Amino acid sequence: MLVHIVIPALGDIVRLVLTLLAIAVPVFCALKGYGVVKTNLVSLPIVFVILVLGAYLSHAYPLLLLKIMGFDLQGMNEAERLLMVAPALKDTATEIYSTIFGIGWPLKAMLAMIFVSPYPTAVWVGWTLVKSGLKKA
Repeated sequence: MLVHIVIPALGDIVRLVLTLLAIAVPVFCALKGYGVVKTNLVSLPIVFVILVLGAYLSHAYPLLLLKIMGFDLQGMNEAERLLMVAPALKDTATEIYSTIFGIGWPLKAMLAMIFVSPYPTAVWVGWTLVKSGLKKA
């Protein structure tokens, strides 16, 4: 049962680290003094890789949990899929199985990149405004 405590915590830690990295890379570039073009050229590919990794892990993580629980994804009905799952985990496995449907991870990554792509420029503009405000004061 320890595995069912450690694996979800590990998933949360990985998600937190990826989020912090995606936030920190443009901030680091702005603090380093890069221009707007260099900030975007350096941070966007790194953030893109982080987003792709995060989108893939959001797809692979529930499948890993189901595999650890003994869930059979090849089963033809719910009884076959839950055959090897411990009785205490059957409801949890059914809930996790229902969450794996929806848009695929590549589309999630593309949509995330569309929404995140202005972030490095916004960080650079914000840092430039703060710097100019500090010089005036």
